[in-house]
Amino acid sequence: MFSEELEKISWEETTKAIYSKTDADVRRALGKEHCDVNDFMALISPAATPYLEVMARLSQKYTMERFGKTISMFVPLYLTNSCTNSCVYCGFHISNPMKRTILTDEEIMCIRYHMGAFTDKSEWNDYTRAVRNYPNVLWTHQADMLASHVAGV
Repeated sequence: MFSEELEKISWEETTKAIYSKTDADVRRALGKEHCDVNDFMALISPAATPYLEVMARLSQKYTMERFGKTISMFVPLYLTNSCTNSCVYCGFHISNPMKRTILTDEEIMCIRYHMGAFTDKSEWNDYTRAVRNYPNVLWTHQADMLASHVAGV
């Protein structure tokens, strides 16, 4: 469990380590291409206060390099709770004893198109193909449209 990992950390020692960072530690961290935990501690330490503007410029530079002028959002869509990883922070990890569910292709298409083909016109044929292959896609869409007109839904 993630909480067990957190319990292993001495927050008193971590705080002392952060507050012990020097101006030289901050400059060293700012000059590195890839930072480690000690560099991170330096960058969030009081010694980094004079470098906030420098860090903001670097952040903007790295953001533009990696993402351009876009805003990306991480929105996980779990189509299954069946996982082969053992991430300690995740409730779906493989060692969590739980009933696993894997959706069928039809269930996936019903979820994908429950609001219809509200996408670019180039994808409308995909919706039509999904309805032909899985008639419940159309019924799920119809039910969603009807539910949106019922008061309180």
